[in-house]
Amino acid sequence: MSPPKEDVQCIVRCVVRDGAQLESVVRQLTEMYGQGEETDTFHERLVFVPHNEAGNLNVIHRESLVGLEYPAEKEMCTVKYYGAPVNVPGECGGLVVEAVTVTEVAASTNIRRTLLKTGFKVKADYAEKGLRFRTRRETQLVNITRPYNASLIEDRLYKEGIASWDSLPGAFPFGRDYLFEIRQYAGFNQTPEEVISEARALVDRLIT
Repeated sequence: MSPPKEDVQCIVRCVVRDGAQLESVVRQLTEMYGQGEETDTFHERLVFVPHNEAGNLNVIHRESLVGLEYPAEKEMCTVKYYGAPVNVPGECGGLVVEAVTVTEVAASTNIRRTLLKTGFKVKADYAEKGLRFRTRRETQLVNITRPYNASLIEDRLYKEGIASWDSLPGAFPFGRDYLFEIRQYAGFNQTPEEVISEARALVDRLIT
């Protein structure tokens, strides 16, 4: 497992419509940042809720939320521990904005079995397929994906260490509307508000 890194992850989201709008956004991103990388990822959210101890009124019970991200056909995954949310506007002109403290590590897919044995339960899961662009900003990613329902093939995960699921056939695009996301960690010289402001400016430039 790699050393953990804690930072504030800022996300700006909106929907990109299939057709002319999607083609325009992909074309502009390609001109600005080069060819996008095709992605095929399965996401899980696991939650741990402490048991209430009878008679103990001094304990505060909070959910512990962990995210697992599995790239297709890999033996490694990304583990994200989600901490306290950062107070930012929740919606700005049709954009959904989120900022949360995240501790992120890379680990073997075996971490899933360990988490389940220690009391974590799967709260939500989904797969997504699409394109990812790395911008000139450090830690900034632009994702255009189609989320969809899928099931992780657990037998293969535990026998071979390989993450796989019922993936959508074919390559991007699929003729549907897409989730457009800009993700970036706030650095030493930037506040979450500044990061979100820059991300919104990029959205305004790309999407009309």
